[in-house]
Amino acid sequence: MKKICRQAVISFTAFAIVGASTTCCGNREEAAGPPSSQTRDRHIAEYVLDYRDQEGASIAESGSSHEMAFRPNTEELWITGQMHDSVIRTFPDGQTTPYFLGADTGPHGIVFDSEGRLWVALEYGGRVVEVDAGSGRIVKEISLADTCTDCLPGGNPGAHGLALGPGRTLWYTGKEGDTIGRIAADGVLRSFPLPHRHSKPIYITAGPDGAMWFTELTGNRIGRIDSEGKITEFPIPTSNSRPIALVQDPGGQYLWFTEESTGKLGRIGMDGHITEVAIPRDSEDYVLASLTIDKNGDFWVEQYINPQSTRAGFDHIINIGRDALQKAPAVVDKTALTIYDVPTPRSIPHRIQQAPNGMIWFTEVAADRVGAVVDRR
Repeated sequence: MKKICRQAVISFTAFAIVGASTTCCGNREEAAGPPSSQTRDRHIAEYVLDYRDQEGASIAESGSSHEMAFRPNTEELWITGQMHDSVIRTFPDGQTTPYFLGADTGPHGIVFDSEGRLWVALEYGGRVVEVDAGSGRIVKEISLADTCTDCLPGGNPGAHGLALGPGRTLWYTGKEGDTIGRIAADGVLRSFPLPHRHSKPIYITAGPDGAMWFTELTGNRIGRIDSEGKITEFPIPTSNSRPIALVQDPGGQYLWFTEESTGKLGRIGMDGHITEVAIPRDSEDYVLASLTIDKNGDFWVEQYINPQSTRAGFDHIINIGRDALQKAPAVVDKTALTIYDVPTPRSIPHRIQQAPNGMIWFTEVAADRVGAVVDRR
């Protein structure tokens, strides 16, 4: 593992490394709140994502790097820059290539399908598109116009999350239209309205039961939709928890999700029963973004300072040993946490994934950077 991580760091030297990338959990032990691990063999490195060098685009602001997807069987990472109307492709040798997808398209969700084709949800543009992973050009478009009422102009549901489902299907969350959409392998589109308005579905993933599961940000529910479009919703016990992302438990019995405002993880069984687990935090100014579970079954969670807070400090990437969550305790044992400070303050970690080589990568939405947990050199 260490050898792979060191090689990856060297190969990314063409990126501009930002901040004190030797920052780890070492400086956190004297701070208030949860202690950090004694481990000193890892830290966070950050790399700049430069969207400026692209034809047709006018980049007037920074801070818009959102979703991420690794090209199958490679270390090639694709990221959506929503306010830049672009996707950006990063290579192991340190090169980045941005691709402009058209004005006011707002790319957000991104996924590679089982055949290696790249799909992007254009939230503002009202389409799901296939992007050629060689040229960055749009080669296929699926219009979502008139698939919802009382939403964005033209019946655009605002496709936000995007995921691959069983049978080579694509599923998206209509954040502004309170809908879930299904695109079959033959391109046929079906849209399913949620039972409750103003729910804002944002994230969707395949569950171990063959159905798709999704989070309702303001609806405070976890939803389930089967292949025929039957929707079942499960209320989260804590009010206004603002669920964000959810992933399958490796054991195949549960899904785990993050609660932004409460700082908790939630675990939902296939029967809809939800258990909540609090992650220790320095203060209520810290909220959660996404999570991932690595190949060893350990959890990685993004914890960041609420942008509305005046608190000084660093955002965090937190590693939680799988054993600490086996019985879903009310509060995670502090000794099970390894806390990594993100060098750029208030960068807002957004999405997090494990690369094929085992490294943990995450996007920083407010800073146009991508970070990685790497071995010390």
